[in-house]
Amino acid sequence: MSTREQSDHMEIKVEESGGHEHKGPIYPHRYEITNLICSPNLKYIATLSEKDESILIWPVLGNEPYLKASTNLKITELDTQEDIERVYKLEELSDDALIVLISETSCIMYDTNKEQHVAIPHFNEQVLQTSEIHVSFFKNGYFVFISESKLYLYSVITKDPNTWLQCKNIFGFTIELKHCSLSRDGRLLIGKEFFKFQWDINSEKFEMQYPVADDFIFNKYENLLAVWHNRDLTLNIYSKKGIKILSHKIKIDNYKKQDNEYFQINFLNLGERLLISHFTNAKMQNYLIDPYQEYSKDSKKNTNIKLQNYLIDPYQEDSKDLKKNTNIELDLYNELNSKYVGFIPKKIFENKIIGIVNRKVQVHDLFQKDFQVYLQEETNDKNKIHFLCIMKEILKNIEEAESYISGPIKDDTELIYQIKQEHMELVIWEYGKNSDGKMELTAHRKGDHPAKLNVMDIFVEKDSPESLIILAFKSLTNGELMIITKWHHLLIREFTIVVALDNDEIQIKYFFNTSYLRDLLNDYKDFLKKCKMDSEMGSEIDKDLLKCKVVSEKLFSVDYFKFIFKNFDFGIFDPNNTLSKLIEGHINDNSFFALYAQNLLAAAISERRIDLVDQVFVKCMEIIYDDPAKIDVLKIISSLSLELHEIYPDYFNRFISQTSLLLHPSHFLRRAHIFYTSDSHLQPHAIEPFMFKLSLPARIYLLISNFISRLIFFYKKFYRGLSKIKLVDKQSTIPAIHLVVPLPGFSTYDTDYSFWKEMLGRPKSNGFVEIQTPELYSSWGGEVLLNFKWNMFGKYYYYFDWAIYTFFLMTFSLAVTETGRVSESVKELLLWTSIILGLFLLIYIELRQFIFNWRQYIFNLWNCFDFGSLVSPVVISIYWLLNGPPPLWAPSLSCLFLDIKFLFYLRAFEYFGVYFAIITGVAQTAFSYLIVLGMIILAFAHALYILLQETSKNIGSNDVNTDLYTSFDTSLLAVYLLMTAMLLKSTIIGLSF
Repeated sequence: MSTREQSDHMEIKVEESGGHEHKGPIYPHRYEITNLICSPNLKYIATLSEKDESILIWPVLGNEPYLKASTNLKITELDTQEDIERVYKLEELSDDALIVLISETSCIMYDTNKEQHVAIPHFNEQVLQTSEIHVSFFKNGYFVFISESKLYLYSVITKDPNTWLQCKNIFGFTIELKHCSLSRDGRLLIGKEFFKFQWDINSEKFEMQYPVADDFIFNKYENLLAVWHNRDLTLNIYSKKGIKILSHKIKIDNYKKQDNEYFQINFLNLGERLLISHFTNAKMQNYLIDPYQEYSKDSKKNTNIKLQNYLIDPYQEDSKDLKKNTNIELDLYNELNSKYVGFIPKKIFENKIIGIVNRKVQVHDLFQKDFQVYLQEETNDKNKIHFLCIMKEILKNIEEAESYISGPIKDDTELIYQIKQEHMELVIWEYGKNSDGKMELTAHRKGDHPAKLNVMDIFVEKDSPESLIILAFKSLTNGELMIITKWHHLLIREFTIVVALDNDEIQIKYFFNTSYLRDLLNDYKDFLKKCKMDSEMGSEIDKDLLKCKVVSEKLFSVDYFKFIFKNFDFGIFDPNNTLSKLIEGHINDNSFFALYAQNLLAAAISERRIDLVDQVFVKCMEIIYDDPAKIDVLKIISSLSLELHEIYPDYFNRFISQTSLLLHPSHFLRRAHIFYTSDSHLQPHAIEPFMFKLSLPARIYLLISNFISRLIFFYKKFYRGLSKIKLVDKQSTIPAIHLVVPLPGFSTYDTDYSFWKEMLGRPKSNGFVEIQTPELYSSWGGEVLLNFKWNMFGKYYYYFDWAIYTFFLMTFSLAVTETGRVSESVKELLLWTSIILGLFLLIYIELRQFIFNWRQYIFNLWNCFDFGSLVSPVVISIYWLLNGPPPLWAPSLSCLFLDIKFLFYLRAFEYFGVYFAIITGVAQTAFSYLIVLGMIILAFAHALYILLQETSKNIGSNDVNTDLYTSFDTSLLAVYLLMTAMLLKSTIIGLSF
């Protein structure tokens, strides 16, 4: 037993932040600890022993490993209804030492500092009888309570004498939240079969969807998401936009799920590695993974041979070459047990491990030295730290670059001395003259031959070498080297070049505009000023972490790639050598491609770089064909479908044709691809769980939606029951497969919804609205997409529009039709109603369409007809009310236009739409013929009018009914009747023979 262990009885006096003093003896658990939970920021740990029904609260004070309990609670004392026996589970713990206990019939929140119960608004015990509930404390101090299809968000007020919850928001969902999970950073994950849907509760936005997960976690920069699957022991890494980067599979020989067994995943430090912890009884196995390196499909060539403890790089796939793999073995359990006798690991929190020794809690560091140093020393230089994981170091160098740029220029001797002063571990960098007397950069690993690079080789030969000024060299922890330069070529440009030693060759990894990097730092300062601190929570912000997060989000933006293209096109660099290698490196780096290929493609389209558009396109197709489960990579192309279709339509059509028959990712979770269903062909299948604030209209919508869903559910259940007793025929089933529409994000709308933008006709558009191409909608995917949009929302909007228009048609028709049964007062009411409904339709439909795209509206004949058919009844109604009945031709033409427009509403239905398609098709085909026919009629009418006008005067005929050639307009009618009669006569004669 360790010499620092406490006795079984202790008496302490602790004053908490809440101001409450705990006095008296604190007894440890008498029996085994069955539950241990941590507060979101590891300020407290709570333990529960079910056998002695006690809860202990353990404050975490700095780096002290041996914790002392500050509060001892008895569950029986917390339960106010002592006459009912309940079994409670310790569910949650806050950073203010609030605990939440849940049983089958009750939920208790208790402030352990102030020793008082805290009421949870909107909660009643009847909820537990009808549905399960979920609770969680977030890192920002908020408390979340989930019941049925509602999510309640509370702020915890602890500054008052009594702790209480203030409801911030209530959110509703269109599905019940039965199978959901909450993360401490404010993410909600819901869904059961095949896919999970993820929301950010703090920003109230939907983020992404991915296959069913048992655990998930973001790294500190929130650019990577790790998802763990218990079913096949697989770890998947996704980008923030939901694009799958890579997959790691953990193989455990003879693995069988046991009781009290669970897996836990954690990003270590700043996300350099990801730790998978496998807890079984009193033991622990760990798998440390590089999140930027892929797991090899050839299990024989992976480094995880013993499959016990692994450090995994989340940015790198496992190489098929055994020597190049980065997953390493480590034995944390035996190492900890040798230092701390009897240590039973229970949970890992970031770089800390929490365990139990003799029913007392201890918190130790996972690694006894700096984690980055550990990676360098323990992995034989194989585990390279990704560029994004040393952002703090990079930003420090950028801030120092200002002094180099504004200071005196160093000569070669000073640069040689300066690079020697840099701290180097993985790669040794040197700068000096070669045998030809030229300055060159050399790099080598310990014991390896040096690789050389003449810095001038990256520039075109026609430019003077004196134009380039090297200001400083800065060595990075991961072995890469930053070269801060200034270029005098017509304009003064500042560059930061990052080079690395890869495959025994010095390669350019990144190319930055130094001033752009400084602007990012200034953006961070502005962001920090605007960042709202939650004063009532007293939450603290890690400024260094926030700086790295803000800058890393914009580091490889569209501007980064545009800067590369423009400078290479400017003539400073050799585009056929340096540019091609730099971009090729970005594209071949799978993690970089998944994270930033969308920005690369956007820049390539904007700068008209069709060669790079082709490279990104080919890379996406290769990823899909190699691993069909990585279908989210199509977001790279589909998110830019508007720009791609506008500038390079051939690539968009090629994308549609090559992705028209892709299996749904759910098939890869089944043993067989074919299943049986009673659904129709091309039936869209998609779960759309919407999240919205519960305002009064939203509550009504949610109530109606849930009512309809339950009606459909009971109808299907009732029908299945009748089919079992053979009262109705059983629905026939057919074999089917699930295909996927390869357009993720194509038909989605901006999450920053604005009611006024929607009403004023200026909402942000998407590919579904803008792209009207036969190649898209002639495919199965296009047809399914139309069916889905129609069934989800389109038909309800259409029916509403049609109903309002029908009422408008009826009121105007009754008002202007003289039947003798409508009194003047009723007619006046009908005319006023026609004016109101007509103006509503003009503003709500026609005006919004005009604002959205006025050019398209004006040059579309159908829009002109719709506008005229709505304006004419309004004008006639106003004229009638002011001046009395108008000429008869006016209301008759208006009614004609209204009736025709009503008829056009039927074109949306296939049964009637076929005939509209035939009519419009014939009209389009015969349009040129009608033009020619009209010109012939005009010519003959003109000629006959001139020829027969004198004859009409001689015979004294002025009656149009007997002589059609007395006026030019009737001459047109006469020639038309003459020609049609001749055609009719020739047709009859032809038929008679």
